[in-house]
Amino acid sequence: MMTYNIRGIKRLVSSIATLSVVLCIAGAAFAVDIGSARDTSALERLQFLASNPPTPPDPIPSKQEVLDQLRINTRIKNFGVALWSEKAGMAPEGLVFIGPYLRGSEDYKFLSQLGVKTLMSLQALHHDDVISCSDYGMNCVQYKILASPFATFSDNPMFRRAFDRLIKDTSSGTKMYIHCMRGSHRTGALMSALTIRNTACGKQFDKAALRKDIEEALMQDYGFGEFFFGFVLLKWHYEVLDWVDKFEENKWICE
Repeated sequence: MMTYNIRGIKRLVSSIATLSVVLCIAGAAFAVDIGSARDTSALERLQFLASNPPTPPDPIPSKQEVLDQLRINTRIKNFGVALWSEKAGMAPEGLVFIGPYLRGSEDYKFLSQLGVKTLMSLQALHHDDVISCSDYGMNCVQYKILASPFATFSDNPMFRRAFDRLIKDTSSGTKMYIHCMRGSHRTGALMSALTIRNTACGKQFDKAALRKDIEEALMQDYGFGEFFFGFVLLKWHYEVLDWVDKFEENKWICE
């Protein structure tokens, strides 16, 4: 019969228990050391970020700030932006630029640097430099509209063709520069028609508010507030306002 050494077994059990306790204590100490190391590393990172904060992004400039900078960089007088392209988180960008006729290769170069692809003239007696247009990758188009105080726009085939081209290019995102002699009255009438189209065609709109916006643009941006031209071109002024007042009768704007 097998006999057991009870005393030996007790000593073995006691030794195993002691070893378990030692291992537990060592494991806990190791865990504390690791945690302390991690905490120190995290603290160091926080301290580094506090002393070296990331550079905040540049503020997005306003339309006026962009326009002011463009005017600083060009010699084109009365240079303006009639229609903007805006994307979230990005600076506003001109889509339709306006101004007077161009006076030299530097003007063509400046427009090409802005990405202009269509140069539209509304003048009847002045022609753009087709060689400069070609050299700077722009398409010169001309719609001859006489600057007569007795002329009308809505029944003028040239004006209607210019309007169709304006719709086509802006719809495709093609950048344009539109000019008459000063970039004011004929240009202003054309851009007013586009504003009415974009605001009213196929939409519910506030006619009084739209009329107010068009009136302000004509007076402040397109030269109709000037004493001489405001008087001589009064017929043009009223015709453009009629496009709003009698919107239902001017279906060509939405065609």
